Amino acid sequence: MQQLTSRRDFANIINERNYKIVVEVGVGNGGFSRYLLESCSGITLFSIDPWEGVDSRPGGKQKTYEKLAKYDTRSKILDLKSVEGSQQFEDLSIDFVYIDSDHSFDAVKQDLACWWPKIKLSGIMAGHDYDLRQSGVIKAVDNWTIEHHQEMGQNRNKRY
Repeated sequence: MQQLTSRRDFANIINERNYKIVVEVGVGNGGFSRYLLESCSGITLFSIDPWEGVDSRPGGKQKTYEKLAKYDTRSKILDLKSVEGSQQFEDLSIDFVYIDSDHSFDAVKQDLACWWPKIKLSGIMAGHDYDLRQSGVIKAVDNWTIEHHQEMGQNRNKRY
């Protein structure tokens, strides 16, 4: 995979590979969802967030709906937790999933387990905050890549 400098670089990969079904888990205020919809005209984006708990942002749900309203049928907002959101998809049905939700070890481990089967064989599962400030993310991702014999790419900042 090409060297990434920020998560915005994923839009180039999505476009180059002609991906159609894209999921963002942990939407916050909807900024990255809007960026993906603006940058990738051929996608349907599923933005998944329960807007509750430790990682939620005040007003995030309303801001997300406002930012994504103009994308009509290309944008699907699911007010669900990560695991519940994954259950809305068939196995091998998603081209690209980006996970930036609960950063605790157990939650990341659960996210990896529930989203991985949903990814097409030619797809990508990516995430955010693989850095020293998020030791639960690092431990869960490292354990998962070893257990599943997968490689992990990262950018210079070790955050995406």
